[in-house]
Amino acid sequence: MPRHKKKQRGRKGRRNRNGLTHYRPQGLGSSTILPPEAHVWLKFVDCISLLNAGASNATRRFKPTASYDVDPTLGSTSTAGFAEMAAVFQYYRVERYRYVIRVANRETFPLQVVVMDSNTDPGTGVITPFIGNANTKFKMISGTQGGPNMCSFRGKHTVAQIVGSSEVEFDDNFASLTNTVPVNVVWTTVGIDSGIGANTLNNGALVTIEIWMHVRFYERKNLST
Repeated sequence: MPRHKKKQRGRKGRRNRNGLTHYRPQGLGSSTILPPEAHVWLKFVDCISLLNAGASNATRRFKPTASYDVDPTLGSTSTAGFAEMAAVFQYYRVERYRYVIRVANRETFPLQVVVMDSNTDPGTGVITPFIGNANTKFKMISGTQGGPNMCSFRGKHTVAQIVGSSEVEFDDNFASLTNTVPVNVVWTTVGIDSGIGANTLNNGALVTIEIWMHVRFYERKNLST
């Protein structure tokens, strides 16, 4: 009996390990080479001296859902690879992120270290009152005179987890043009404290932070003009 040939189907876009979607043009006459949107992982890395000389505490804030400007104290600290994607797409939205934060005490006395993820700006004041909040982690590290004086924190969150609602996935205030930051952002804050009325900071702590952001870029720019 004659065999029926299998009907060939066009190949759809495939995703690599980094989440970027690859598309093949559908025929020689097609003008669509770039995808209508792209999902990529971008990485922000920084090494800072966390110090508030003369005070007993110090705080530094980061915005993992604002790939255009992750560190607001510096301004326009766009993540590596962001500018290249911004040259093609008009909008971006961070859907989830993860991080590794390492802290080394440079004081001779112990420090309490706090890392908190929140959907409101905690400010630059004392962070220890937030220890009881959700999505907050803390550790005590020894001074340089004895005992382990280093610690690390790992976090992995979706924006919906921090805000407490899946509505953020459709809220335009959590998305933005690629030349600015969203109206609403998620904050990751690192703080150290020697204790109320205790030793004041002279050297502070050395902090390295690595943030991986899963970013959706969409609405291609008109590059033909």
